[in-house]
Amino acid sequence: MFGSRSSSIARVVVISSPSQAMSREWDEWISKRLTRILRYEMTSQGLVADTNGFVSFSAVRRLFDQRQSSHVYRAAVNSRGS
Repeated sequence: MFGSRSSSIARVVVISSPSQAMSREWDEWISKRLTRILRYEMTSQGLVADTNGFVSFSAVRRLFDQRQSSHVYRAAVNSRGS
């Protein structure tokens, strides 16, 4: 049934628990927030890029609530650089 036509079948994401769904929503929100900060609000947030254009992760993490720290890390690691 799945043969070569699999490319036309939509991928289904299985969420095993409500907490996993909430985690994905948080990750997406934080990813969008990180993008906005790094593109448009970097100087107003007190962040400084090094000579290669990178910002310290610890400086960025301080902008978020401590409970969001793991989500900030995951969003940064999973960034596709787009």
